[in-house]
Amino acid sequence: MDSIKTLLGYVQSGFFILLMLTILVAVHEFGHFWFARMLGMHVEAFAVMMGGKRQPGLESRLNVPQLPSRTVWFAALIVATTTAFAGLEQWNVLYYLGMIVLALPIPIWVVTRIGALYHVAPEESLKSLLKTYAVGLVLLILGTKFRTPDVTIVLGVMLASGIVGILLCYYQPALNKSEDTPQGHAEIKIGTETVPVRYRPLLARTDRHGTEFSLLLLPLGGFASIRGMHPKEDGSEVKIDRGFYSRGALARIAVLFAGPLFSVLLGIVILATTYKMGGVPTTIPAVESFSDRSRAGIAGVMPNDKVVELNGLAVTSIDKVIDAMHDNNGERVKLVVERKGQRLAFDILPYLNPTPEQEYTKEGLATGKEKRYYKLGIGFKPSFRPAAWGESVQMAVAKPFEMVSGLFSVVKRPDLATENLGGVVSMAKTVNTVKEAGILPLLQIAGLISMSLGVMNLLPIHPLDGGQIVVAVLELFRGRRLSLKTQGRISGIGLMLVLALSALVLMADLGRIGK
Repeated sequence: MDSIKTLLGYVQSGFFILLMLTILVAVHEFGHFWFARMLGMHVEAFAVMMGGKRQPGLESRLNVPQLPSRTVWFAALIVATTTAFAGLEQWNVLYYLGMIVLALPIPIWVVTRIGALYHVAPEESLKSLLKTYAVGLVLLILGTKFRTPDVTIVLGVMLASGIVGILLCYYQPALNKSEDTPQGHAEIKIGTETVPVRYRPLLARTDRHGTEFSLLLLPLGGFASIRGMHPKEDGSEVKIDRGFYSRGALARIAVLFAGPLFSVLLGIVILATTYKMGGVPTTIPAVESFSDRSRAGIAGVMPNDKVVELNGLAVTSIDKVIDAMHDNNGERVKLVVERKGQRLAFDILPYLNPTPEQEYTKEGLATGKEKRYYKLGIGFKPSFRPAAWGESVQMAVAKPFEMVSGLFSVVKRPDLATENLGGVVSMAKTVNTVKEAGILPLLQIAGLISMSLGVMNLLPIHPLDGGQIVVAVLELFRGRRLSLKTQGRISGIGLMLVLALSALVLMADLGRIGK
C-alpha cells in the first residue's frame, strides 16, 4: 500500500530531521553558552541532545526480579525490523500485526516494568500511557477534522503516542524534581525511604571552568544550563556568585538574544554557501516532467524548456504559472518556452484534476477549503544561474525578514494558522520530497530551519528567549526585579501559549499526513 511506503518514508526523513535539529539546537545553545561565559556567568552544563541514561541500582529493590533490559530491547528490535521489512515488501497482514504489537503490547510491557522499578502501581503506569494514547488520537481527530484517516496513520499515531508514554514514564522522577536539583539528579519514594535516581550522559567531560560538556540520550535538541537561572521567593538569585540574575539586565538580554542570533547567522551561512555552490534560482521555471494526463508533451514541449510566457503574460516564477492555472476554467493555454536561445509557442488544452486540492487566496494563504483545478500536467523545477558571494549573502540575509513577514500574515489571519504552520511532520514531508535531489536542497532546508528556530524563539512569549527578553527589558526600565508572583503569571500564560501553539502545529501535521 502507498500509505505504508509513505509512512516509512516519513519515518526515515523524521530521523534525519531529528539529527539535523540536534545540530541546529546545539549551535543555538552555544550562542547562550558563549555569551554567558564572556559576560562572567558560570555555565554549569552544556549538553547535546536531551535526557540521560538511568543508572542501575533500583533493580536490587524489586520484590520480583525482571527480565534484563537487553531482552526487551532485542524483542522490540526484532518486531520493528520485521514490521519495516513487511511494509516495504507490502506484506500487509504482517505489517499491521507488527504495528499493533509495537503500538500496544510493547509500550504496556515497558511502562509496567519501569513503574515496578519506581514502585508505582501498575494501574497508575497504565493510566499515564492511556493518557498519551488519548491525546494522540484526539489531536489526529481534530487535525483531520473528523474525517476517517487511513488505518496506517492511526497505528503510526498510536506508536508515536506509546513512545512518548514510555519516555514520560522513564523520566518521571526527573520531571517531578525541584528546580534547584542538579541536572541528572532525581529521587523516588519507596515506602518511607527516599531513594536517589541518577540519569547520566552517554559521554561527559568537565573543563577547567567547571562546565560539564555531555552527549545525552535522545536526539531532541540540547541545552546550556547557567547557574542561578531560577527566581527565588526571597530574591536571593541576584546574590548567587556568577549567577544569571547576579548580572545586570543588559547582560541577561545579550545572553538571551545570543541563541537566536547564532541560529539566524548559521542559517545565513548555510544558505549563502548553497547559493554560491549551486547558483541562485532565476525567475524563469524550467520543465522537468509531465503527468500521465498532460497534453503538453504531445504538443511538443520538452524537458528543460524554460517557460517565459503564459497567455501573453511574462512568467517570472513557478507561482505565476500556478496562479494562472488556478484562474483557468478549462480554456486553452498559450505557452511560450525558450529552447536553445529560441522561443517556441504551444497551444495546450488543460485537464481537470480529479483530486481536490487545498484552495489558496491571492496572498498565498490557505482558505481551509478544497477545490478541483485545471492542470497543464507539467512538473517544474527552478533554473539556476551562477552568483557571486555578495549576491548569495544578500539573498540569504533577506530570508529571516521574509519569515517575520510571513508570521505577521498568520497573525492577521489566525483562522488559517493550521493550514500555514508545520512542525516535524511537515519538515519530514519536505525532506522526503527533495532528498533525491542531492545534498544542496537538504542543506537549504537546514538553513531555513535554523533561521526559523532563531525567529520563533524571539517571539515575546515566556519561556521562549523573546519572552524572557521582554521581562528583562521591563526590569531594565523599572530599575528592579519583577515580583516572583508576576513572573509566575507571565511564565504560566506563556507556557499555555507555547503548549497551544505546539498542539496547533501537531494537529496541522496530523491533518496533512492523515489525508
